[in-house]
Amino acid sequence: MHELNPDDTILTLRRTLPSGESAVLVTIRGDGTMEYGTAYEPDAAARAFWEALYSQYRDAFITAVAAAAHMANRAYCMALGDDSQPEWVDAPEWQQSSARSGVVASLDPNQTPEKSHEAWLAQKLRDGWRYGPVKDAEQKIHPCMREYSNLSEAQRLKDEVFLSVVRAVAPVLGLTK
Repeated sequence: MHELNPDDTILTLRRTLPSGESAVLVTIRGDGTMEYGTAYEPDAAARAFWEALYSQYRDAFITAVAAAAHMANRAYCMALGDDSQPEWVDAPEWQQSSARSGVVASLDPNQTPEKSHEAWLAQKLRDGWRYGPVKDAEQKIHPCMREYSNLSEAQRLKDEVFLSVVRAVAPVLGLTK
């Protein structure tokens, strides 16, 4: 697994000077810090722009990690005979949003599969979901609407898979805290 160091470059933007030489405008590092090129003195508005650009990249990276974790969980569910998980591109917005929230929570180095499940459960309860023997999004019922300790081993492993994928992919994209 590649650990992204604070010195690793995520993005470097350049401009061409009148002399034809290439000059660095800004370099965004793995920890989100920015270095401005010697030929560039950004004002407050320009600095705000670069910070917003990084924020946009960060959101896209979170979505990419969420998609990877979702697809890993989908494959795991299919191995268990559960074909209810759609492809990421076909997943409804509430499901994609839940996965993105799970990624953000999983960036905390103290996150555990149990904490991940409890956060998921709390959000589902706030959204009106309840326990049901079979997942049904229209009725907002789900068989995992119970405390982590009451889940089967197979269901607890879904939280482990999700967290493991996040921990493997997020550092490559500069999303570690």
